[in-house]
Amino acid sequence: MEKCFNVTATCVPSMHYMVDISGKIDRIISELIDKNYYFTINRARQYGKTTTLSRLAARLREKYYVIRISFEGADDLFASTQNMVNGFVWLTANELKKTELSPSVLAKWTEPILAPLELMQLSSRITELCSSSDREVILMIDEVDKCANNELFLSFLGILRDKYIRRADGEDITFKNVILASVYDIKNLKRKLRSEEEHHYNSPWNIAMDFDIDMSFTTGEIATMLREYEKDHQFGMDVEWFSSQLYEYTSGYPYLVSRICQLIDQKVGKEAQYSAPGSAWSPEGFQRAVKLLLSTQCTLFDDMNKNLDRYPELDEMMKTMLLQGVSYPYTISDNTTQLGVQFGYFKNSNGALAIANRIFETYLYDMYFMRCWKLLCRSE
Repeated sequence: MEKCFNVTATCVPSMHYMVDISGKIDRIISELIDKNYYFTINRARQYGKTTTLSRLAARLREKYYVIRISFEGADDLFASTQNMVNGFVWLTANELKKTELSPSVLAKWTEPILAPLELMQLSSRITELCSSSDREVILMIDEVDKCANNELFLSFLGILRDKYIRRADGEDITFKNVILASVYDIKNLKRKLRSEEEHHYNSPWNIAMDFDIDMSFTTGEIATMLREYEKDHQFGMDVEWFSSQLYEYTSGYPYLVSRICQLIDQKVGKEAQYSAPGSAWSPEGFQRAVKLLLSTQCTLFDDMNKNLDRYPELDEMMKTMLLQGVSYPYTISDNTTQLGVQFGYFKNSNGALAIANRIFETYLYDMYFMRCWKLLCRSE
């Protein structure tokens, strides 16, 4: 099967051209996994979270039992305590069946949990699983913000937190690591459950270690993907030039890097003026792909539009930065700045707030210009 560039769901090495992120995986293992930390990978939409979990799980399965589940589409899971505990057991059991876990341990894990005190029973069941297993167990949960607007979810995190603390005191046995992946951090998820007048910043996930590993692609990492592509196609691509340009325009935002490459390969390369093999992999072809990206609907830009509608203060800040040249300090304690950073729209530029990359900057300029044009037309 011929490989291609992928911008949806998980990237698979045998099917897709991928940036080599082994260095990042090594750091996650040495700095977080080996030290038994619990942590959350909070990054923007389409920033490689799911692919990172997939690559990390593949490495960890050499030594541990890895339970990797997702809350995507699991709306019913947190409808009741009974649903949550048994739904969690069912999801995790499907993963454990793929391992070499003892059948007797697996059978005990999958027994239904009945009322009352379901959460306490789930806590005891986790202890039984981890103490009976012949390997340490690691839990990964993707898309936690899909169902996290729910007090029951926070109660579930509270169980994991309590067991983590008791393990440190030698009073419990639990998962070696718990890794959550989401856009929002857990503190902000808790804030969404309360009125604006009653914000509380205590979190059931305050045990989590900060995830400080940069998941954006460097120029060198981008080059690993392009070299693999060039090896297969032998178009004579200037890998170094394309790597630097991709970084220049995207600042290493994973989706944008792969999407531009995909457009060159699948769209630009099929246009009449680029019919010669490999001719799309040129400066002109690169600029054509950027124009296509900016003029075509995609989920990333759709999310940006929705977020700017949902958070008018973020919209106003970005508009004044771009159209009025207003400079804001990079102050992460500011709620609006936090939102922009979480969504991947802002970056720290020598202590000042800046738009994350040239692609976003151009898209926003075009959007705000169109708004102004519409207002002007209505006033005439």
